[in-house]
Amino acid sequence: MSSFTPIALSVIIEEAIAEADKQVDAFIQTALKNVDISLDTWDFRLKGIRRDTRTSAIRKARVIAALNTLNKAEIVRESKTSMSALKAYLHATHTKLSEGVAIDHIIKSTEPGSVILRREMNRQLTIIRMPVEILSMIFEEYAASGFWDERYEVENWRYSYINLPPSALEKHGYKDVCSIGHVCSDWRNVALKTGPLWSRLSLRWPRAVLRTFIARSRGSSLEVFSGSSELRGSIDDGVFGDMSSLIMKRSRLIKKIALDLSTTADSYSITESVNAAFAQLWESSFPNLKSLSLTSQHWAEVIYPSIGSGLLSSAPNLQELSLQRFELPTMDGDAPLVHLTSLTMDQMESSNGDLQLPDLVTSLCRMPNLETLKLKRLDFEKSASSNLDHGPRAELSQCRDFELQLSSQFPLEVLLSAIFCPKLENLEIECPPADDKLALSSFHALPQYIIDLVTQCRCLCLKPDPVERDLGAYYYMNKDADFVKDMPQYTFTERSYATHVLLGADRTQRIHPVIASVVKLPLDRLTVLYMDRLIAHETGHLIPKAENWRCLFSALSSLKQLEIWHMKKIITIHLCKALGNALSCPELTTLTIDNKSFNLKEVKRCLSQRKGFKVALQTLNIKSSDRTSPMKSIPCSYRVVECFTNCEEITKL
Repeated sequence: MSSFTPIALSVIIEEAIAEADKQVDAFIQTALKNVDISLDTWDFRLKGIRRDTRTSAIRKARVIAALNTLNKAEIVRESKTSMSALKAYLHATHTKLSEGVAIDHIIKSTEPGSVILRREMNRQLTIIRMPVEILSMIFEEYAASGFWDERYEVENWRYSYINLPPSALEKHGYKDVCSIGHVCSDWRNVALKTGPLWSRLSLRWPRAVLRTFIARSRGSSLEVFSGSSELRGSIDDGVFGDMSSLIMKRSRLIKKIALDLSTTADSYSITESVNAAFAQLWESSFPNLKSLSLTSQHWAEVIYPSIGSGLLSSAPNLQELSLQRFELPTMDGDAPLVHLTSLTMDQMESSNGDLQLPDLVTSLCRMPNLETLKLKRLDFEKSASSNLDHGPRAELSQCRDFELQLSSQFPLEVLLSAIFCPKLENLEIECPPADDKLALSSFHALPQYIIDLVTQCRCLCLKPDPVERDLGAYYYMNKDADFVKDMPQYTFTERSYATHVLLGADRTQRIHPVIASVVKLPLDRLTVLYMDRLIAHETGHLIPKAENWRCLFSALSSLKQLEIWHMKKIITIHLCKALGNALSCPELTTLTIDNKSFNLKEVKRCLSQRKGFKVALQTLNIKSSDRTSPMKSIPCSYRVVECFTNCEEITKL
């Protein structure tokens, strides 16, 4: 670093400015001796001359200060220039300054000495002369923030640097993630010495690059990744590429492994290779491995690969485990994974085919401290559903988040009784319907502890699933929940892409199947109900009559706010008739409706009837599809209710 401190340089600059001012004053006293310099024209010109002279003096002072440091021994060593060559440059530059050569020509010269000069001038800047400790903190914070991105779970590749394409993990992708651009040597040197910055490795990178990254990591904990071979060509040197030869020697340093072994090659040969590779992999010890993510998607395969029986014993401190399309590992005789807090299983199988619930429960029993459990696209052996009372049970007393996706019908009561999570705070279930003639039919039979948890919620949102699945039920704990921004605590959705069109096709039914299903959900203690496209009515289908709606509204004894959107008027006419009944939502105070879905005459009649039954509403909100338009108060005849709207065409009710 330069021996000139910012304080010493500032003194030199002050002296240069003072000398420049003296020269301007001398010019005025001689060349402008008989000129009235108080005139605005001269005053403006002289201010510009004084400013430019000061700027030139400052630049010259900085150049001279930088030149005076170039003959230091440490500068010579750092620049890798001979002392004789540097002295020759210094002599030539001082000569140019005395001869009046422009400062810019000296600074911007391409000769090696000018490169060193510019670096020394950069070091004079306070913002560049940041302490090494602070620079190190910048890179350490960047590395600690985790710049691998896992947002693209639906893709074949899972891990990438933020804002970089999948090519970042290709053989030459390292060039996109480790390029050091136009920065001063201080920043570059600190970056090269920050071990965590170089600790994330892709097995697809060339061997020489991996060696360089490992050397620069300086013993930091390593994170090892490999994306789908479909994106990066065939796998070299076995299933895991360079993992065995380079990285496995440092297995005790590895804290995260994420491998995507997807391929379109012959399934049997790949499965055998994966099994053998894992058997060899777990022969090493991984005492610091905290996160493991394995994906296998061989589309033609009949048998899922196995991760091997040695995983759990070689990585006893595992905290996060994610498996996709693998055979469920056996845990007989293994010590419990007491540190495991997050488990994701996607499309798993037992050793003999479809997943056996007892096998899954046995595995979960050895993970007593799970906080997050995700079971996705699972097919369970049907015979397990008959063993509700006698089957094993896993009690996950620490589990707060549970996500469940079933690929085929399986009784939820059996599953949620076998996997007992008494302290759930977030539950998301997606499954096929138990009855194609009902909406949300899979959720009519739930364990009592789940019902008790759900009934603590105050807000229910009923609307189609965002991915065009059937009707979804979204429970929120907070009565003031924002349905757009907030995440529901309990989510129930069904995956049957066509049945929502068929619901109501049988006109001999006594009650509409959607309403018949909703009334069987936990509705106690609800204070807010939001309905969006609740009845997707098709021509010729069953129309829910007033008594159907009364069946629903009478079950909502604590409801205070009701909001309804996107239903045909032929349906809402009967809804209004039912809502005018004294037993329909007797505590209701606020009604919010979509103006295109309702006949306002029917709404007005409903309000009058409720007032006559002494269960009058307090507020009516009539909204247009443009929900951002401001609401305004409008008069309501007979003062039945306070009325607000953002519809310009509605001036009174």
